[in-house]
Amino acid sequence: MKAYHFNLDSSRLPGAGNNHSPISKIRVWILQSIILSSLILILSLPLTGFAESVDSKIQEGISQYHEGNFKDAGQSFSSARVDRPDDSRIAYNQGNAHYKEGSFPEALQAFTHSSLDEKNPDIRKNSIYNAGNTLVKLGKLKKAESAYKKVLRLDSDDMDAKFNLEYVRQQLKKKEDQKQDSDQGNQKNEDNDSSSEKEQGENQKQNK
Repeated sequence: MKAYHFNLDSSRLPGAGNNHSPISKIRVWILQSIILSSLILILSLPLTGFAESVDSKIQEGISQYHEGNFKDAGQSFSSARVDRPDDSRIAYNQGNAHYKEGSFPEALQAFTHSSLDEKNPDIRKNSIYNAGNTLVKLGKLKKAESAYKKVLRLDSDDMDAKFNLEYVRQQLKKKEDQKQDSDQGNQKNEDNDSSSEKEQGENQKQNK
């Protein structure tokens, strides 16, 4: 079996304070069966037929992905994963389709699975990266920060991960600043209420 891959539209998350469109690093993998000899074809015909059936599902998913039919592409990859549950490339493709469709919990689940493939460093790194993008979409910024840091431990030169890590850190700081401002505002209101109650109590004593 031979594996081929090619890049689709790849991009990255927007940086804070700019107008870049949201992006994600997307790669789709194509699997193709090759027949080594007529002898193997005869002896393992059921297995070869099975492999071709799985590959046809993958090819269908890739075609659907290119056509923008991400929901059906995800279903095709999901069907192929039933036959090859340990193939991280299929899980990775499924995650990409779910991400494009906007089904982020399902995308995260697929990327998490494909990120466990330590035998394929490229798929592992990009799965973790895409999981980070998905976590941002889900509003889980701390977990996204951890994902991008993990990518940089695997590849310190990954500029997309560096960019997104900085973006997430800025968003986390912004949320923390907003929380502090809110807490200070609440404390100020509580102090004002306490002072008002104290003044009312003193006024009551004077009236008596």
